[in-house]
Amino acid sequence: MSGTVPPDDSPAPWRAASSGPRWGLRFLGFAFARLPLKGAYLLVIGLAPIWFLHYNRPRYGVVRAMRRSGRPNPWWAGLGAYAAYTLSLVDRHFIQAGRLSPVLVGGAPPELDAAVAEPGPLVFLGSHCGSLELAVPALESLGRPVRAVAVRDPAAQMLLDGVGDSAQTVGGARSTIVADGTPAAGLRMLRALKEGDVLAFKADRFLPGSELKQRTQVSLFGADAYLPRGPGEVTRLAKARAWALTVARVGPGRFRLLADEVPTAGLDGASITRGYAAALERHVTAAPDQWFNFFPYWIEDVDALAHHPATVPPGMRAATYGLKGALAAALVAIFLGLADASGGLSAGLAGGLLAGLLGMSLGAARDPAGDRNPVARATAALAPALAMFLVLLSLGDGLNGMALVQAVVAMGIGAVVAGLESRPRR
Repeated sequence: MSGTVPPDDSPAPWRAASSGPRWGLRFLGFAFARLPLKGAYLLVIGLAPIWFLHYNRPRYGVVRAMRRSGRPNPWWAGLGAYAAYTLSLVDRHFIQAGRLSPVLVGGAPPELDAAVAEPGPLVFLGSHCGSLELAVPALESLGRPVRAVAVRDPAAQMLLDGVGDSAQTVGGARSTIVADGTPAAGLRMLRALKEGDVLAFKADRFLPGSELKQRTQVSLFGADAYLPRGPGEVTRLAKARAWALTVARVGPGRFRLLADEVPTAGLDGASITRGYAAALERHVTAAPDQWFNFFPYWIEDVDALAHHPATVPPGMRAATYGLKGALAAALVAIFLGLADASGGLSAGLAGGLLAGLLGMSLGAARDPAGDRNPVARATAALAPALAMFLVLLSLGDGLNGMALVQAVVAMGIGAVVAGLESRPRR
């Protein structure tokens, strides 16, 4: 690969888009604070396929990661990564709120225990594969304080601000060191290592907009990618030992630690970073559903995905709007006692699919400026009508005037939900 910066040098807008609207994130934070753990899981697990289907670039980026890591069905594996991430967000919030205690299944490997006990500077090179910060209490029980090193990434932070960022609690009273590229930040890191702290980096994602000289090009699953240069350089300057760590979620609040020592003796920063990339490749292979980089990660993917629209095309929007509207109408029908859960949801799903297919078949045309999507709007209203028609048919002898009134109300609510969803998006 050439040494030039990719045309779209910052994946930040793509990460921001995949986080969803701010009001939705605030609602999740509100709901998480009031629901039990299982209720929160049920609330978010349905969002995974919506995020997966709606945002093109994050989905294609994750699917390509699954394909490169050797998954037999990369699309299903990509959806699995979305589902794992939604559940991990719930765990993060509940752990941060003190409502769930993280359990490190199997504990830390003996080799890591010995490495922590050995005197001298030590760094943990984590990643956005799994949730390293959730294992920090267990790692600190080995006898060394752990201090986080982080970058300010507004695009990725928007999601965590909405549902809670457990990384803020890493290190307890010791403040997180912000890696802003200044000499002062570097001196703080070296001083912390000298004082006996273990520095914990998320070493697999460079800061969006950073210069090429602040990155190291590595080979990951046979293709070139950029990793941040800083963690390897700090490790070299401090003459520190390094371990690559991944904390994979294996159940509610339960995690498994993957650990590999990264060679550092006599190596420059770039070589240390490439050694970390090799360990990261092994960890992703062992826990592919924990890959939480929802953007085009490899250098060649940036160009390959640049021509895709940010969200689904208009025809597919008609399908998603219709499906959501019909399901909303069916849920209201269930709430009003018009149908049982299985019958109502089946009718809603069938109605949504019919309306979506109709919208796709008509093309869901837009005007040249992209300001209107009339077929998507029409099918958004049609989907609840179809769904409620199927619900009413399923009622049989229970059909009466009051049921019709209630069904119309439910249809209207579903149409409003779908209509809001069909607001034009560029």
